[in-house]
Amino acid sequence: MADTDPIEGAYATIADLKAIWPGLPSGRETEARELLIDAAVRIDAYAPPSDPVTDPQKRTRKTISREMVKWVMSSDQGAVAGGADVTQKSRSMGPFSESWTFDRPGRTLLLTEEHKRMLRGRRQRPFSIDLTPRYEELP
Repeated sequence: MADTDPIEGAYATIADLKAIWPGLPSGRETEARELLIDAAVRIDAYAPPSDPVTDPQKRTRKTISREMVKWVMSSDQGAVAGGADVTQKSRSMGPFSESWTFDRPGRTLLLTEEHKRMLRGRRQRPFSIDLTPRYEELP
């Protein structure tokens, strides 16, 4: 299967994911493909798409699914090597204690608050209230 082939049930392709994450580990395309499908399920469960799906909805959902998959797949690369997933380190000299706090160990696909705002769209609607009395109510 080519990277640009559409994935049934997903909003993004492997090529779309590589466009924002050139460091996608080789050999993990199958895992990425399954995560893109799972991300689409979570997105649709939170905010069901309109029927038919509009182009702005497709672009938003593609962006969100790519970010979700990149976040999950990059979790195993930073914890020890670069420290990207370590949120707090603490050391003591005597009696030799050391403590590390990790950012969501065992990450799962997650919709952030920003993603949820993007999916909700604008919920405000214009309205007006007529404050003039009706003709029948006048003395």
